[in-house]
Amino acid sequence: MRNYLMLKALHDEKHIIWLDADVVELSDNIVQTMISHSDTNGDAGLITALCHQNQMLNYDKNAWKVGDNPRLSGSVSDGDREAVLAELVATRMMIPELVNGTDDSALVPLDSVGGTILYIRAALVRQGVNFPQFNVVGTTWSQTGWVGVETEGICYVARGLKGGGCFALAGKHHIRHSDWG
Repeated sequence: MRNYLMLKALHDEKHIIWLDADVVELSDNIVQTMISHSDTNGDAGLITALCHQNQMLNYDKNAWKVGDNPRLSGSVSDGDREAVLAELVATRMMIPELVNGTDDSALVPLDSVGGTILYIRAALVRQGVNFPQFNVVGTTWSQTGWVGVETEGICYVARGLKGGGCFALAGKHHIRHSDWG
């Protein structure tokens, strides 16, 4: 649905903002800060922020960074998929730990974004960036991917394009998701 809406509604806009309907609080100027970063940082094409609930520090678990483990960045044989996916889940760094102690003016690089709040530079969509409907990470001509569907795959798709970097707003920027749903 996101892909359809982007393609159907996009005309000459410069920016796209996705915001879950059940977000109940945004930190001051969060959207303006995302746009400002994109306008001043040529690589900042996708930007998200920490999303929490009253009872949960990290609500959007699709936004993360992979460490330097080469096993998590390429093709994975069918027999190893469950083990590698478990390794990814156990070792990925989530936004709360990535932004801890950072300044509000900084951006933190990510390998995957969530969709509770997501800024996308519209030019990337015009170049073909979309939310993948299948796992794209590790896809080859003869093998399907093992992770990276929807928001978890959009950074993988965008990273090869100029301006396709994925980031999180640092510091105290955040949104709060409803406790219901």
